[in-house]
This record gives sequence, C-alpha cells and structure tokens, in this order.
Amino acid sequence: MSALVSAPLHRAIDGISQRMRTRTPRNLEDDGLVSRTVHPTNPPSVEYGLTSLGVTLREPLDAMAAWAVAHAGDVAASRDRARRAAVGGVPT
Repeated sequence: MSALVSAPLHRAIDGISQRMRTRTPRNLEDDGLVSRTVHPTNPPSVEYGLTSLGVTLREPLDAMAAWAVAHAGDVAASRDRARRAAVGGVPT
C-alpha cells in the first residue's frame, strides 16, 4: 500500500480550497480506492494509502500521464491556435 501524508499533499496542491482537499480523499475512501488512518498526534495527522482496488488504477493513470507528457506540445499548440482565432477571428 502506498501512503500519502495529508499535510505534504495539501502543500503540493495549489489553488484548491481546503474543503475540496478534505472532501476529495473522503470521496475516494467512500469509493474504496484509498484507506484513511488517523494518527493520535498533536495535531492529529492523517495518512492515506491505496487499497487493492486503488492500485488497479495505477496502470491506466500512468498511461494517461505518459500520453499527456508525450502530447503536451500538441495540446499547447492547439490552444494557442484557438486563442489566436478567438482574438483575431482567424479560422483554425
């Protein structure tokens, strides 16, 4: 099981509200994808880990991430063309 500690994860994710940073892992827990362990420290710390079901998502998510890296330039170029067309009225 791979562990994610809540505080470092929260620091790494910018632009997302505290409510969503709390709600999303809980939804993933409800879906059976992550487990949640609260440690009785002061302040309390929470550790998340992938369940066996969650582990089955790694391969397809790794494939999606690889696709995104491989095609990032193509996507950026397409966005640039769309923005230029919207501003200048030039068809893409």
